[in-house]
Amino acid sequence: DELNVPAIVGPNVSQDVITVTNNYSVKGDTVLITPTGVASSIGDLEDNDLTWQMIPTDVQRAPLMKDQILELETQMRADRGRDLRLTIVFRNDALGTGTRVALNDLTFNGRSLADNISPNVNTVTIEQYGATDTAGQAEIVKRQLAFAPDIVVMAGLAEAITQVMDPLERGWTGSARPSYVLIDSLKVPELLRLATGNEDLRRRVRGTGIVPTARSREVFEAFQVDYQTRYPGSSTTISGMGPSYDAAYSIAFALAATRDMPVSGTAVAKGLTMLAGPGNGTPTPIQSTTVLSAFSQLTSQKSVLAIGTFAPVDFDESGAPANGRVEIWCIAGGTSPQYSGSGRTYDIEMRRLEGDYEQCE
Repeated sequence: DELNVPAIVGPNVSQDVITVTNNYSVKGDTVLITPTGVASSIGDLEDNDLTWQMIPTDVQRAPLMKDQILELETQMRADRGRDLRLTIVFRNDALGTGTRVALNDLTFNGRSLADNISPNVNTVTIEQYGATDTAGQAEIVKRQLAFAPDIVVMAGLAEAITQVMDPLERGWTGSARPSYVLIDSLKVPELLRLATGNEDLRRRVRGTGIVPTARSREVFEAFQVDYQTRYPGSSTTISGMGPSYDAAYSIAFALAATRDMPVSGTAVAKGLTMLAGPGNGTPTPIQSTTVLSAFSQLTSQKSVLAIGTFAPVDFDESGAPANGRVEIWCIAGGTSPQYSGSGRTYDIEMRRLEGDYEQCE
C-alpha cells in the first residue's frame, strides 16, 4: 500500500506465503517468490500467477523421504530384531502438514501407516505442535520418552530442534537412541550447534534437501566463493541461501524482459516465464558477470534459460519448480560441523532415485 513494490523475495515459511498471498499480495498486484516454502498447497492458491516457489515441494520430495525411512527400517530391524517404532513430529501449519500428508501412503513394518497407528499395533505415533506452544512441545517430548521411537521424522523449523530434539536427546535413558529424518527447513545453525561435540547424534541425523543439478554446480560453487569472500567464516550451506540469491536475480531479469510494461507484479510474473523452458532461450548462469548480457537479450524480447544455484529457473503451471534434484544430506564432523551430501538423490523431473547413501565423515 505504501511502497508499491512489484515483487518480494519471501516469505520463508510456507504458512506465511499462503497468508500473505491470500490477504495482501494478490490485492496489491505483488509477486512473491519464496526461497524455502515447500508446501504443495501454495500451488493451489488463487494467486493470479503472482506466487512462485524456488525449490521442490513436499510432494516432489516425498519419494526420497520414504526411501530413507525404509532404508533405516531395514538396517535397524536387522540390528534390533523386532518391529520398529516410528514417530512423525510436525508443525501444524502448511509446512509441516504438507510433509505429514505426503507420508500417508508410507509402508512401515510391512503394514500401512494406518495399520501401524491402530491401538492394537501402536508402532507409529503422529505428534503435532504449534510454533510457539512450548508447553505442548514439552508434552510431546514426555510422551516420546515413554514411547521410545527407533526413527523420528521431523517437519518444522528451528523450534523442532531446540524444543523437541534437544530435550528428547537429553532426557533419553535407553541405550538404543533414535535416528532422525528431517526436511530442508531444519538444516539450521541450531542443529549444527547440537551436533558439535556429539559424534553419536551427528551420525543419527539425515534429511532431505536440494542439491545442485549438473548444470547448476558451477553457479553454486561460484556463489559460495563470492559469499565467503564477502562474509568470511560464514556458512553457505544453510537452507534457502542459494534460492534467495536466484530469486533476487530472477526478479531483475523479469523486469528487464518487460521493460516496455508499467512496473508491476503482473509484469514481473510475465517476465518470469521468459527465464526458462527446455530448448527455449540462451543458457545464462546467474552470476554478476552475466547480468548485462542477460539484460540485453531480455530487453530484445529474447528468452534466456537462467541457470540458478540449484537448478535452471523453470516453473510448472502452478509456479513450482519444473525440475531440480533433491538429496539426502547428513552432517560432516570435525571441530566445525557442516551440512554435506550423502550421495543419495532424486531427480524430480525424471522421478528417479540415484546413488547410494554414504555417511558423512
